[in-house]
Amino acid sequence: MDHENCHCAKIAIDIPGQMSRTNSGYSGVMFDIRLSSDAPAGPDDGVSAVYGRLQIGEFQETFVASLSHWCQSQYLQQWREAAQRLIDGEAKSAFVTSFVPPSHALHFVWWPCYLSDETVYVQNQLRFYEQLPSPFDVDSLYDYIEDRKTVSADDGALISEWQMPLEWLRDFLRRSHSLA
Repeated sequence: MDHENCHCAKIAIDIPGQMSRTNSGYSGVMFDIRLSSDAPAGPDDGVSAVYGRLQIGEFQETFVASLSHWCQSQYLQQWREAAQRLIDGEAKSAFVTSFVPPSHALHFVWWPCYLSDETVYVQNQLRFYEQLPSPFDVDSLYDYIEDRKTVSADDGALISEWQMPLEWLRDFLRRSHSLA
C-alpha cells in the first residue's frame, strides 16, 4: 500500500448501502466499515480524529480513527486491501481502525481476520508495538497478524469473535469501488 502518495483531503467516506433495522436484524449490507466526518469532542490538542463504524451482521462497533498520520482515504485503501487479501485466499488479514506510528503511540487498533474455507473469523485487537516480533514497518503490516487464538493465554477466557461469509467482503469491495 502506498501511503506516501495519498491525497489527504478532508472527506467523509460513506460507502453506499442500506442500513435499515428490521425485526429479523439488519437488511442489506452485512459487512461494512466506514468513517464519518464527525469528530469526537475533546481537548483541542491539535490531534485530528473522526468516528468510524464497523458492522458484521447485526453487530456494530463505533470507533475513533486517528487522522494524525493516516487520512481517511488511506484507511479506505487499507480496508480494500485487507478485504482483497482474504478474497484472494490469504489465510490472514486485518482492518486497521486507528493508526498512529510507534514514534507517537504505544499501539494501533485493528480487526484481525482469519479465513477458513468460505468463512471469515474476525477479532478486535489493540496491537502493542513493543510486543511485535520485529521493529514495526507499515509496509509489512500483515506480517504482524498472529495465528488465530480463541482462548486468551492470559486468563483462559474466550476471545470475542465474529464470523461472516467471505461473500460479505466481496460485496463490501463492490460497494467501496463504486465510490471511486
